[in-house]
Amino acid sequence: MKIYVFISFLAGSLLGNAQSFSPLWMKDNNITVNDDRARDNAIDSSGVYIVGNDYQPSSNQWRIEKRNLYNGKLIWVQTVNPSFGNDYPQDIVVFKSALYISGYENVSSTDYQWRLEKRDPTTGALIWVRKSNPSLGGDVGFGLCANDSGVFMVGADYSPGKNEWRMERRDLQNGNLIWAKTT
Repeated sequence: MKIYVFISFLAGSLLGNAQSFSPLWMKDNNITVNDDRARDNAIDSSGVYIVGNDYQPSSNQWRIEKRNLYNGKLIWVQTVNPSFGNDYPQDIVVFKSALYISGYENVSSTDYQWRLEKRDPTTGALIWVRKSNPSLGGDVGFGLCANDSGVFMVGADYSPGKNEWRMERRDLQNGNLIWAKTT
């Protein structure tokens, strides 16, 4: 399977000329011959960031790329395979000179846990990682946003025997849990 990275700037439509819309560049990234998927992207003035998974023998690992805004050239790539099972990033946010990436990792054949990473946008280096495993079921982190009061992650919590919403607010600097709520 191939990952297609497609970046377009809507300058034409922003200027009222939607008919001239065309991509500035497109990259075909065939990382492996199996289950490779780009899952989300974010942008700042220094580049575009793409998160997804690439297949490794018997499991999927997280893949984070930074590419040049103007030509799509790869600036850096980081991979992490935190478990022997399938691990999937789901969302990425750029906020205050940091990348925050949410997703989940495999704990056992029936148990997934949330994973939140903070990375340096210049190098992709890992600053910290926080995990949350509120149950022995398929806890999956899906969405992410950040503001001055913290980084907010949402997803599913399998604690009561069925999926329910879970929200966590974490400290921007150290990733410590401020609060968690379920509905």
